[in-house]
Amino acid sequence: MNTAWGRRVNRSKRLGFTLVELLIVIIIIGILAGAMLLVRQSGQDSADATVIINDLRTMKAAALMFDADNPKRDLTPLIGVNSIKQIEKFMDRPVDETRDFLYIFPDMSGGGGGGSIPTFEFKWYVLRMLYTLPPGGGIPMMATEGCKKKLADMAESTALLGAGDPGAFFTATERPFVATDMVVGMRVK
Repeated sequence: MNTAWGRRVNRSKRLGFTLVELLIVIIIIGILAGAMLLVRQSGQDSADATVIINDLRTMKAAALMFDADNPKRDLTPLIGVNSIKQIEKFMDRPVDETRDFLYIFPDMSGGGGGGSIPTFEFKWYVLRMLYTLPPGGGIPMMATEGCKKKLADMAESTALLGAGDPGAFFTATERPFVATDMVVGMRVK
């Protein structure tokens, strides 16, 4: 049976996939999808860490502009309170008072000028919580462990400071950010 019709019948039987070939293709696609998810998560962690550092730098620049714009102001009302709203007009985004902070504290280690009235220098810090509180309560959204590790890796090169919570930030001496911290910050001046 060497007719054209006979050859076509034999060819059509061989054109389909076997079950084993189909399973192999599905397994390969699954492995590639899993690898892409891992790469995507790592890239997302790097992006989140970069956004946090850029937000801190923006707040730092805004605090310096606020300081330069108001050279004769009295800092007493701003000492020890979250003063982030003071610098909002110098920023390109609205501040989030649940996670962005500006703290100003007198530097008690030095101070004292040549005159009879001592002059104090002030330490300025911008801070960012690594978790956000949903409006109306609920479970806080935490930064991923990968994001925290990226921040810890960049802590030395970007002068990141850290603490377990905002209150602990000022009770201890300044220290570099580590991956277990819940607060990341930068010293403005």
